[in-house]
Amino acid sequence: MERLFMKKNMRVLAMALGLTVLGSVTSVYASSGDHDKNWKKNNGQWYLYDKDGRKLTGWQSINGVWYDLNENGVMQTGWQQVGGTWYYLNESGAMQTGWQQVRGTWYYLNESGAMQTGWQQVRGTWYYLNENGAMQTGWQQVGGTWYYLNESGAMQTGWQQVGGTWYYLNESGAMQTGWIQEKDKKYFLENNGAWNSNPLTEYEGYWTTTHSNPEKDVFASISVQVDPNNEHEAIVKIDSNERGSRNVASVTGKVQFTNSKGILTFENDGWGNAGTVEIKLDNDSINLNIKINKKEMVNGVW
Repeated sequence: MERLFMKKNMRVLAMALGLTVLGSVTSVYASSGDHDKNWKKNNGQWYLYDKDGRKLTGWQSINGVWYDLNENGVMQTGWQQVGGTWYYLNESGAMQTGWQQVRGTWYYLNESGAMQTGWQQVRGTWYYLNENGAMQTGWQQVGGTWYYLNESGAMQTGWQQVGGTWYYLNESGAMQTGWIQEKDKKYFLENNGAWNSNPLTEYEGYWTTTHSNPEKDVFASISVQVDPNNEHEAIVKIDSNERGSRNVASVTGKVQFTNSKGILTFENDGWGNAGTVEIKLDNDSINLNIKINKKEMVNGVW
């Protein structure tokens, strides 16, 4: 019974396809819905004929599937540009729609099969396809604005950590710079979008520290005044005073800060000394490393 059943199915399949092989010509007849058309393969190429035997060209629909036949009637496959629009036809010639991966690259074809470019919203998610239709990932600059697309091509919003650095993308996906406020808290983003956790303006004002040792009659104080010009540059004044000695100094200068670090170089601290002050901004504190290049003492005086 099993063998007979298989033979019966084979006969039914042959009748449905209407397959005939005559030398180098193969004919496949469409189903009853398109009984007036049939495929013929001649010398490795597929052609479609109507019921009167006329060769068809252009777009043809069979059982709801679209095929493209060139001016000679040859069925097309792969990428085809028709009327200025690109379409992708699989190896069977069927026009494709939706997401298609071709040679490792993803493309999106709309319901009509037309390849899409630019911003496309698919099931509520935005994607960006370049001028060649290829889906983009990572950082992309579009119209002068930077966007970040994850490895699946989906446009990201909100806080995103990329390569260990935090960025903020607004609800439209645009990378933000400068000051932003979120839930009553302000954040500063560099010109490249990177979050600066120690913006210079947070250190504006007067800072001081003291150290005393009554037993040795030692009292010392250091004060720092920071007057930012912008988020990376400030006028810094540093005063150092130690009671009981002549080591009283005051230096002022313009300091450029990079990664919360800057160096103030001075030629005269008020007592003829030159040197540098390494400044580090760190968690609401200012750390100083003062290096003085003292002059040689002449007659007991520096």
